[in-house]
Amino acid sequence: MARAHRLSREDLVNKTTNNIYSLWVARDRLRGEAFMCLNADVLCEPDILIPAANPTAPISMIVDPDWRDETMKVVIRNGRVIKMSKKISRLECSGTYIGITTSSLRIQRDFFRSLDRLVAAGQVNEFFNVAVQELADQGTKVGYTSTASLSWAEIDDPADLAFAREHVFPKLDFAEAAA
Repeated sequence: MARAHRLSREDLVNKTTNNIYSLWVARDRLRGEAFMCLNADVLCEPDILIPAANPTAPISMIVDPDWRDETMKVVIRNGRVIKMSKKISRLECSGTYIGITTSSLRIQRDFFRSLDRLVAAGQVNEFFNVAVQELADQGTKVGYTSTASLSWAEIDDPADLAFAREHVFPKLDFAEAAA
């Protein structure tokens, strides 16, 4: 999981696609490696990534046990994520998915096949979590790691940016990163 892969603007069709298409375009660059997929609008304390980099399940999501509006929620049963959606109610919700997922090499073939099928069916404006949900529905263990009260933000608008500036930026050690 050490190498970073970047896609060019030419690789993406931004206004008519979502992250399922971005991941599908990147799949050939990821073949043969475990990988961590981070949504570009997520900022977090780096320590959130440490347990996520060593998952115990074929697919693992980082989950905040607290509710956050406007984000993907998860339902966890028996140590596995069984449902993910923005439409999960507060009553049903086990936590908030923060937009970071790891995929092991052992599930890659099935995961990429699911992405291939969804994209071929024209579902290019979906979150790639649709493919993860399909695998969970088929019995694949989708695990999770916790944010462990560390700070994170999904930045979609000025209010989110203000939240990140107040709650996440102060916890980041920019001096160390610049060195």
